Amino acid sequence: MDVAGTHDRIQGVLERIEAVKPDVIILDMRLPDGDGITLLQKIKSSFDIPVIMLTMYEEHKERAARAGAFAYLVKGEGLDRLYQLIRKATESFVNS
Repeated sequence: MDVAGTHDRIQGVLERIEAVKPDVIILDMRLPDGDGITLLQKIKSSFDIPVIMLTMYEEHKERAARAGAFAYLVKGEGLDRLYQLIRKATESFVNS
């Protein structure tokens, strides 16, 4: 597993996705210049890539699901759970 890039600004994330075409995106709910749900919607409207949302708050789970998140992880659930979700997302992307 390789990290293809990181960015904390909405436009930078979109540009990086376009350049790299990652297999999976891990996206935080909070960004300095916007909301992760807004960025998730932009990603889903332009790219067929599974997005795993990260947050500190369980209550964002339903919003993320409605916006098209592949999965949702509350920070603190652990790296094993994150790796498991990445594997599932990768498998679903390859098999679709």
